[in-house]
Amino acid sequence: MRVAVVVNPKAGKGRAELLGQRLVAVLGRAGFEVEPLGESGPGRRLEGVNAAVVVGGDGTVHGLLDEAAERGVPLYPAPMGTENLLARELGTSADPEAAGEALRARRVVEADLGRVNGVAFAIMASVGVDANVIHRLDARRSGSISHLSYVAPIVEEVRRPRIPRLTVRVDEREIVSGERGLLVVANCRQYGARLDPAPHADMTDGRLDAVFLPHRTALGAVGWALRCRLRRLGARAIVARGERIEAVTEEPCCLQGDGEAALDGATRYVFTVEPGRVRFVRGEGK
Repeated sequence: MRVAVVVNPKAGKGRAELLGQRLVAVLGRAGFEVEPLGESGPGRRLEGVNAAVVVGGDGTVHGLLDEAAERGVPLYPAPMGTENLLARELGTSADPEAAGEALRARRVVEADLGRVNGVAFAIMASVGVDANVIHRLDARRSGSISHLSYVAPIVEEVRRPRIPRLTVRVDEREIVSGERGLLVVANCRQYGARLDPAPHADMTDGRLDAVFLPHRTALGAVGWALRCRLRRLGARAIVARGERIEAVTEEPCCLQGDGEAALDGATRYVFTVEPGRVRFVRGEGK
């Protein structure tokens, strides 16, 4: 089996490169033909390989989604990022021996791939204050980040919130009509800081979960974060599931996908799902 080891050198404050070197050595001793590669991003990186171990965070995996889906190459997330939501969902670890065992056992899951205005996502995408925070962070970041990196962007968003007014349709059924708030479209039950607004989302059910949390102030968003953390959304949350979700805003707003600053300036976002389009390698017991 020919395995690519794709490393984001910015992840883990330099530890990702060391882990990449260990993976190359351990997998090589285990009999795999290993192809070490550099930081993920635009370009063709997975030609001729049977699987790829991705050393970094969710953003590193995000950068490989389109090519992995096109080539049918399963991805094994070796977590070295801030949240590592995919690794949490799939039960993968940064242990090289565990990665080799999972690859050898061929524990592959065919997962759905979300797409919004042409941009792929594996975990979730959203429009609202969380997307604003991520775009604020992206504008100031220069290297690896930690949870503390989000403090200043969150403070900025609380002081000057940009809460979009949304109309949302799920499979042509209008569920929100011109109301301010946060829209999360989830392909996976995981979310940053264990907030998990869509705990029943399933990466293999061929549908996306839409969760709209109405609020007009930054304090309202904080309240929703607490409810999500406690898994008590209540009746005010609007939840639906479907294959096509459309969000229209009165003013241009930004969008985040898989925790990355994805799109900005649109007034219409269309989310669709491609069932079983991307393959992942699961960890032991998942």
